[in-house]
Amino acid sequence: MAERDSEGSSETRQALESWLQSQLVDAVSRGDLAELGSWSNRARLGARPILVARARRVYRRRVATALAAACVPLPFVVVYARALLGLVHDGLALVLPAPLPDVAVASYAATTAFLVAVTFAAVPVLVELAMRGPRAAHGE
Repeated sequence: MAERDSEGSSETRQALESWLQSQLVDAVSRGDLAELGSWSNRARLGARPILVARARRVYRRRVATALAAACVPLPFVVVYARALLGLVHDGLALVLPAPLPDVAVASYAATTAFLVAVTFAAVPVLVELAMRGPRAAHGE
């Protein structure tokens, strides 16, 4: 008799945990995390790994989307910069001694490459700030 009761409570516990997980996933997918405030500490501790895994997936998806969107205009920027650098080099070669146009163009190219690299490096940071909401962006 006691064996059946322990099996029953184990099944009940598993059913309850399954139900709580489904409720949690539903709340997270709807973006309604205010519901979690009424949960017990034990339920929150059980839900934490699920929330962390979901948050990681959402973060990775948003970073990948932002990087893909940032990469779309990159070939056009490279072609434009190459054409512009050619024109600048030819124009400077008319008025400056031989090595100076090369130095000026190389300096401009290095600066542009640095700015593009910094822009792409900032994408994950900006996505993280966007995920935290407007209050986190202002340091609150």
